[in-house]
This record gives sequence, C-alpha cells and structure tokens, in this order.
Amino acid sequence: MRVRLFADPFSAPRNTCSSSDDDDDDDTDPWGAVSATAYAIVIIANVALNPLVVVAVARVAKLRRNLTNWFVAGLSVASVATATSFVVALVTTAFLPDPPENLCLFLLADIAVTGAASVNMLLLVTADRYVSIVHPLRYRHVVTAARAKVAIGVAWLLSVVVGSLAYVGERWEVGSCCLFEFVVGEALVLTLAALFVVYGSLMLFMYATIFRAARAHARRRTSGDSVVARTDFRRKVNSATTYFVVVIAYVLLCAPLNVIAVTVLYAELEPPLNTLRRVGYLLFYTGPAVYPLIIAARMRDYRQAFVQLLPGLTSATAADANGADGAETSASNRVEPSPVVDRF
Repeated sequence: MRVRLFADPFSAPRNTCSSSDDDDDDDTDPWGAVSATAYAIVIIANVALNPLVVVAVARVAKLRRNLTNWFVAGLSVASVATATSFVVALVTTAFLPDPPENLCLFLLADIAVTGAASVNMLLLVTADRYVSIVHPLRYRHVVTAARAKVAIGVAWLLSVVVGSLAYVGERWEVGSCCLFEFVVGEALVLTLAALFVVYGSLMLFMYATIFRAARAHARRRTSGDSVVARTDFRRKVNSATTYFVVVIAYVLLCAPLNVIAVTVLYAELEPPLNTLRRVGYLLFYTGPAVYPLIIAARMRDYRQAFVQLLPGLTSATAADANGADGAETSASNRVEPSPVVDRF
C-alpha cells in the first residue's frame, strides 16, 4: 500500500511536479504564507535554542559532570538535525522540483532518522531518571560514562535502521514531486507510529513509577534523615518532573501527525484532512523548539549557564567558577575527574 507521508506543508497537494501552469495564481493557497511564517519561527527557535543547550553541557563543568545532561545534549543534537533535515529537503525540492528517486529517498530517510533519534534520546533521559530514583543504590554501577556513550551510539544506530525503511516497499509515483508529494510504503509510517505509541507508553509508565517511588519515600522518611539526603532526593524528583513535562509535550505535539499519517493510509487526502495534516506537521516541528524552553524554565543550572554563555560563547571559565552556586546537584555523587556519574 502507498501513502503520502511528507506532502508539502505550505500548499495544497498537487498531482504532478509541474508548477508553472497559467492558472497557478488561481490555485494559490491563502494559508501558504501563514504556514511558511509559522515554520520559519519554529525552525529559527529550534536552531537557536538547542545548540545553546549543547554548548552549555560541553563547556560548563557542573552540567558536563552530570550524565543526564549528556542525554539532554543528545536530544538537542537530534532536534537540530531534524530541523536541518527539513530545511535541506525544502531547499533541495525548491531548486530540483523533479530530482532523482534515490535523492528523494535519502531526504525522506534523513528526516525519519533524525525524528527517531529525538525520541530515542528522550527515552534515555527517562531511563536515566528512572534508575536514579527507583534504584538509587544501583545507579552509579548501572549508569556509567562508558555505558552512556554506548547507549547514545545504539540510539542513533536504531534510528538509522528506522530511516532505512524509507527504501522498503512501493515508494514512487510517476510525476510526483519528490519529498513533498512523495509516496512511500506503509512500513515506515506504521513503524514510526508504533515507536510513538510504544516509547510514549513506556516513558509515561516509567514516570508513573518514579512518582510512586517518590511518594513512598516521603511516607517512610524519618527524622533521622539528614538535610543533605532530603535535599538530594527532592532535587532528583524535581529533575524528573522537568523531563516528565518534556515527555508530555512530546506526546501532545507528536500525536496529531502520527494519527493523521496512519489515517492517510486508508483515506484520501481530502481538504479537511489536509488542513489537519498541516497542523500536525507544524506541531511536530514545534516540539524540538519547546523542549529547551521547558528545561531552562524549570532548571536553575541551565538558566545560569545560559546567562553566562549568551553574552558571547568565548569562555566558560566564569560559568565553571560558579559551579557550586545554586546547584541542583548532589555533592554525594561528585566525580573527579572521571568516570562521569549523575549528580542529581
């Protein structure tokens, strides 16, 4: 079965690649300019905010020593890659309205790879918080710098496998307009939808378990607990709450596109569905721009790092010097200098 997966988000679908007809002006989509403006805002926010997260983790020692932030940086890298892939696809199809089939397949696979990598990184963040709170005594033995690097590599490898499904099945319609009028097999659509359902359910389950563990810990807490221990655990829960909000944003923003993509497998792309599809694409690309805002709004360490780095990404010396001020990390898990372990 075939399905239009990446139809043009800026205009109504066309049947052929020809765009120079005399009646083009009569076929103008009134929402095209609005869609283009909204996409521009989202993409600019994405490529402005996510690199800042990566630079903060790389250059600020307090953030760099926390393994959770490695996964957060990985999420930001995948988010920037998603936006970049989308822009490259737009530019390519603008200058090559009828490019070779292999190029179209590569562009489609590229977007699928980066999208899958984003959710894989978000899953790693969730798993990290799960082990830290539900199995705190095992955390330092389970989550190590070496394993974190392997996990990130495996996440990208799995994403490449998902993207390769763009090459599976019937995937070409004669006269179609490459990526944005591209017709692919249902394997990729159903796989991406399945990943959304499985990963989303798994992350929500893990956070439900985290919050149950937090409530149980609060009930059995005794007066003998030190102030440091209570503060440490509270910071862990606050950190998990932040990433839970990110997961909720992911579910809400990605659900419409997945539902519509599967629906198009079995229905024609009529005007109402096409309008919903456009909204779904916009929400999908809004997610990566929203995640850094959520993290910065709820986590003081990131806000301090951004304030230090924004005047000019020249030196993180001052930021490193402030590592002990307002820390949201635990001194009990401090590493020097390696292996890198969690400090929440």
